[in-house]
Amino acid sequence: MSERKVVGVMVRLECENCHGNRRVPGGQRTYGETVDCPVCHGRGTVEGMEPWPPAAPEAARSLSAEDVVDRLAAIEHERWSGWMRYLFTKGKHRPSGGFEIEAASVVHWHRQMEMPYENLTENEKESDRKEVRKTLAALKGLKQC
Repeated sequence: MSERKVVGVMVRLECENCHGNRRVPGGQRTYGETVDCPVCHGRGTVEGMEPWPPAAPEAARSLSAEDVVDRLAAIEHERWSGWMRYLFTKGKHRPSGGFEIEAASVVHWHRQMEMPYENLTENEKESDRKEVRKTLAALKGLKQC
């Protein structure tokens, strides 16, 4: 594993005015030193210092390519399961065990599946973006394989 480059220090401070525990750019600071709070401009005391940027969690740094594939597969299964739950609200269960989808939904989904992304409505695009954001959030902090 390559050595991580630390470009600065972040200072943890406890503000006496707004009582917030803040992280501010550090530079040359010492423990117990009084510094300005970036939120309320009151004064705070340096409680600790951390390298910046922060290191990725140990678990995130040690994932293999197969671990990432499994995480993505779990996300995909969750997405598919959510779609199926939604789909089953758009029709009727038949006594034979089958399922009948409302005609309006069939027409709507058929149009969407045949249309390139760039031609979707802004609401349809945002629905797709929402799903991608979920995936990105789940992958946040993972080391590239």
